[in-house]
Amino acid sequence: MLNRQRVLLAFLSAAQKARSGSLTRIQLTKFAFLFRQAVGSVTGLTYEFVPYKFGPFSFALYRDMDALVANGFLSPNAEQSTSLNLRGETKELARSEAEKLPKVAWPAIREVQSQFGSLDNDTLIRLVYSEHPWFAMNSERTDLLPSEVPVRDVAQTATYTVGYEGKCIDGFLAHLLRKGIQRIIDVRRNPVSRKYGFAKSTLTRLLAKVGIEYEHVPELGIPSEERAHLSDSASYHALLERYEHDFLPQKVGCVARIRELLHEKPSALLCMEADPSMCHRSRLAKRAASDGRLELQHL
Repeated sequence: MLNRQRVLLAFLSAAQKARSGSLTRIQLTKFAFLFRQAVGSVTGLTYEFVPYKFGPFSFALYRDMDALVANGFLSPNAEQSTSLNLRGETKELARSEAEKLPKVAWPAIREVQSQFGSLDNDTLIRLVYSEHPWFAMNSERTDLLPSEVPVRDVAQTATYTVGYEGKCIDGFLAHLLRKGIQRIIDVRRNPVSRKYGFAKSTLTRLLAKVGIEYEHVPELGIPSEERAHLSDSASYHALLERYEHDFLPQKVGCVARIRELLHEKPSALLCMEADPSMCHRSRLAKRAASDGRLELQHL
């Protein structure tokens, strides 16, 4: 079990001792968000968050909630389906799992529970909006918004590129929103990923939820067979040289389409690698920006 899942179990265990024993999914999400604010970003322990319908939200967290239900640790409240309880048969196992959390987690868990554990949904949401207004910019609860909420940023049009290596989906989405990106142009030949959120169908759906468009241009991806024998940086760079000087000149129409999309609205060419110099998107971006009208920026 992941430590971040144990954090959820710890909050539910504390709720059981302090009150009815259940938390709404919104409460649990906000507790996890406040926990992250208290301890900072800790790999494996905290979630990343993105502005959504009720403020800070994590698609990965909701996926973990569903996994804990499926694995028998949690069950929906019989009276309120949006609430979760520790499941009776596995309650002690859930508590023992929570106790495996590193010591650094417990002061923050106790502090969040102490300060916010007795608040109802609306009071909790209003407080989080007040303290973290950027996360309220996509909220549907306009009745709970503070007097001033930041307007969503819109980047200047440019030739942007971005890689998702080393990122979780929620942090990736938040990064795009902070940078003012309005469209992702996926230039992977095969847009599949074992990492949650980055396969084409899931990525398209999650981008749409936060108001970002998705466009796929597989014709400009590198065929899998070309990557089969890559072993070191020299072989990577040799492949990228062939891509730039042999492959792209044959794709004039596709490159023109990319250039058109980049001019329409702030868009970023997407591939996997964190380092753009080790990814074909850098060569494609250079070709797309060759008319000199759009600056090249790697996000």
